[in-house]
Amino acid sequence: MNLFYCSDIPEMPALPLLARLDEEETRHALKVLRLQPGDAIRVTNGKGYQYTGTISGLTGKYLEFWLTEQIQVFDFNRPRIHIAVSPLKNPDRLEWLVEKATEAGVYRISFVVTQRTEKFRVNLERMQRLAVAALKQSMGGWLPLLTGPVEFNSLVNEASENEKYIAWCEGKNPLLWDALSGRHDTLILIGPEGDFTPQEAEKALCAGFTPVSLGTHRLRTETAGLVSIFAFQIISRNL
Repeated sequence: MNLFYCSDIPEMPALPLLARLDEEETRHALKVLRLQPGDAIRVTNGKGYQYTGTISGLTGKYLEFWLTEQIQVFDFNRPRIHIAVSPLKNPDRLEWLVEKATEAGVYRISFVVTQRTEKFRVNLERMQRLAVAALKQSMGGWLPLLTGPVEFNSLVNEASENEKYIAWCEGKNPLLWDALSGRHDTLILIGPEGDFTPQEAEKALCAGFTPVSLGTHRLRTETAGLVSIFAFQIISRNL
């Protein structure tokens, strides 16, 4: 069964609930999938749950349906992974990361501006659309929080996660997967092409971050981000 996205469903709705798809989702349901009144439907609001129900009909441009069952698909008791990544000059690569990170179950993605960041703007609206598409494709239930761009100093000083790491190519740092406990909410900083500056690394260390390595190969920013997410998810058994 296909999964639809409906942002209007409240976090803990009283069921049964009459809801509707937006115009884009309605077109897909009617024109592509040929759904009809009485057909079963599965939707998510991206807040940890999926819902099943039955299509009731078309009201104007919107497909309406009754939701009758709530299914929790995101474990709120498990530790969460937050990555902070520098925007990239090539937006396609950053979009790829958002898509794959959503499929991998990332909790939050922050876009952080560093001294070596080459592009300072991020199209959050487009990133949100890509994340929604990836959420539906992967049959997930959590739509990652997308924030920023935020200045490096602000992010490291305000980080509240129990475990905080900075992926830094300089020095002999422990491997990320050896340092991770997998038991706590975790933030991992991923730098731009050219890495963080020594001054930024020092600020992160003073703010309680642990420097880590992602292996012997130097990875592109988007690859490093995805490797970090999967390392955390495997260690914490979130996959």
